[in-house]
Amino acid sequence: MRLVQDYLQLRKSFPTQIERYPFHVTMDEIANSLYCTPKNAKIIIHKLIDLGWVQFVSGRGRGHTSQLTFLADAAEILEREAEAFVHKGEIEAAFELIKQFGDGIYDQNRFMSFMSAYFGYQVNNEDYQYVESLRLPVYRPIHTLDPVHSYYSLDNHMIKQVFNTLIDYDYDHQQFIGALAHDWISNEQATQWIFYLRKGVQFHHGRELIADDVKFSLERLSHSPQSWLAQDVQSISILSRYTVQIDLHKPNHLLLLYLSYSPASIVPQDVYEEIHSASQAESQSRLPVGSGPYRVVKYTNEICIIEAFDRYYQSRAFIDHIEIIVIPEAAEPFVMGSASDVLLVHTGEADQAPDSRWNEDEMISGCNVLTINMNKPGIVQNIQFRRALNYLINRQQLIDELGEPRLSPADGFGFPNISNKSVPSDPKWTYEYALEELRKSAYQGEVLTLVTYPRHAQDAWWLQREYAKHGISIDVNIVSWRDLLMPEVKEQADMILFEIALSEGLIRFIESYKSTYSFINNHLHPSLKSSIDDLLKKVTTEPLQEKQYQYLQTIENELKDQSAIIFLVNKSVSVTAHPVLQGLKVNAKGWVDFKDIWFKHESLMGK
Repeated sequence: MRLVQDYLQLRKSFPTQIERYPFHVTMDEIANSLYCTPKNAKIIIHKLIDLGWVQFVSGRGRGHTSQLTFLADAAEILEREAEAFVHKGEIEAAFELIKQFGDGIYDQNRFMSFMSAYFGYQVNNEDYQYVESLRLPVYRPIHTLDPVHSYYSLDNHMIKQVFNTLIDYDYDHQQFIGALAHDWISNEQATQWIFYLRKGVQFHHGRELIADDVKFSLERLSHSPQSWLAQDVQSISILSRYTVQIDLHKPNHLLLLYLSYSPASIVPQDVYEEIHSASQAESQSRLPVGSGPYRVVKYTNEICIIEAFDRYYQSRAFIDHIEIIVIPEAAEPFVMGSASDVLLVHTGEADQAPDSRWNEDEMISGCNVLTINMNKPGIVQNIQFRRALNYLINRQQLIDELGEPRLSPADGFGFPNISNKSVPSDPKWTYEYALEELRKSAYQGEVLTLVTYPRHAQDAWWLQREYAKHGISIDVNIVSWRDLLMPEVKEQADMILFEIALSEGLIRFIESYKSTYSFINNHLHPSLKSSIDDLLKKVTTEPLQEKQYQYLQTIENELKDQSAIIFLVNKSVSVTAHPVLQGLKVNAKGWVDFKDIWFKHESLMGK
């Protein structure tokens, strides 16, 4: 790699020189072009000679110039090296290489063609093996594959491919179904639960899953950022190798829902005890181990490769090998036009337009909201100012100007069913009311900090422009998804713009108020948080779902009365696929369960 860069840097430094035509140059000129000493420049030149990329004739005598001849085609070397980076999963390095050295020597359309062929469906039918592979570009990072540290939807989706929970929730039929536990019982008060585990379930490293792993996983969960899922647990008892009893401090009629959520996935005790005791560098280098339909064979910041687990306790996945490749922002223009020729997941980051003949599945995924930091001193403590921020926003205008995946104005989470809920008729919902509240607030032009991640940058800048029309100064700070979870970033922000996932229903709403990661949780005033905590206790102790939603609606109303949250627009997620891809269905996490998709031979299409 270093010599490739050195050669390309030399070619860039002498752009008018033609290959195979010698030209005069001094060693000092070569050293300056390579940003090194003449001594190191001589070493590099000799290495390039060994590769057959240059010829060099040293000048005789002091002050005489030497002759350098370029032999290798710089465009071919650039293209070969960039493609090698892509095959290693180092997408960002590939595009940085092209960006740095491609001007004037390389047609970037050639690389777009390569990327188009690279993504999608491939079959390896050699050596008596038939391996089906799928490469998919994604436009957001995978932050973690550790269940107890998951918060973002893509992380949760990938965790669901690698791990299993005790119970699954069937969103289509709105019922719980067995997963690692084939059956369960509870007492009438919902304070004691017994789970009966399937026998013979294998972890990816070859050991059977037993009750000890369940106990370890739930105790690990109770000491994590998602500890709210286990906060009611008093004790966990192992009744037998395949039977676990959970006793609670108080009734929790939502325990099954909690245990079906991705952060509550079961991990092998032996592996994760070692990870816990290892150094940070060692623990980060360990691959996740679960019992799910796919096992992880490679995981970096840029790529995640998973392979079908042959001993999965349910039916084996159809696709043998899947590569999830994270596309850096600088590379999006290259990939958006070429992306996958089989499957596209539209989550708003990339403007992709698939063939109209493709199959499509779509659902409302969430709601864009602004949280107001009620713990930060300043003008945001003023309720009139918070109301002004809320009522100054013309949500339909936001939709009309920025377009899909923004669907409709939002005025809440849409209890009990997620729907395209529009902003209701409200006599206060006028600029006149908003401007009057702004005047009452005595706002003096203070600059507010609005923090978000790249996915919502367009919305943030739109808000900045709209607020500026009314004299409100907004400083937009775009940070990475990972940085937005840092406590100091949340504390310093006056507002955070993000999308709360609605498609997973009740569990996501509760997480928004309880998780350590939650932006809403971190921005609530202690008195408001205490009131909400009391209502959430009633949600879990209430056996009737209708009343559970009534309590949640009360929470939402309190937040709206205080203008602690500003609801913006409902958003959608859609999946489109070539007709050869079967089993297409958007799951509650806004993705497709990889184990359910398969490819129909094209020669059979249309018959």
